[in-house]
Amino acid sequence: GGSASDLRAAGCSIVDIMPLQYSATELKQAGFSAGELRDSMHYEEIQQVGFSSEELTSATYPADMLCTVFQVGASDLLHAGYPAEDVARAGYSVGALKNAGLSATSLRGAGFYANSMLGHFSMHELREAGYPASDFRSREVKSLLEAGYSIRELKESNFAGCSIA
Repeated sequence: GGSASDLRAAGCSIVDIMPLQYSATELKQAGFSAGELRDSMHYEEIQQVGFSSEELTSATYPADMLCTVFQVGASDLLHAGYPAEDVARAGYSVGALKNAGLSATSLRGAGFYANSMLGHFSMHELREAGYPASDFRSREVKSLLEAGYSIRELKESNFAGCSIA
């Protein structure tokens, strides 16, 4: 047999070594990457080994798995080159995505509803992102006007007190 390190040094691939049932820890210690283990082991075994965020993102796991299973931060995924839309849809909170640098426009494009954005972005930012006034019926008319929505937009959205004459 020999150790996983000995076999790796002798030129054996992960495919050659897997039938010998080494643990994920032994394989990592032997120098196999998260990417090499990805296709050969269950993700729960890989998770327990403690690969870094950088090692996991370079293994090109799907963004949602990196978020929910491996707890890799949204900014790490963006830094690794994952598309903003994939990161936005991976399961992070609006606050985490904003902290990672994603704009209200990016999050709107990924399908986030206006009410989930309130408290994280200003009304002005949400207006600039393209959310219509009708998405903010629970807000005061004054705050919508201050955010840059026009009286016409409010009338067209049937806001109370803005009836069309």
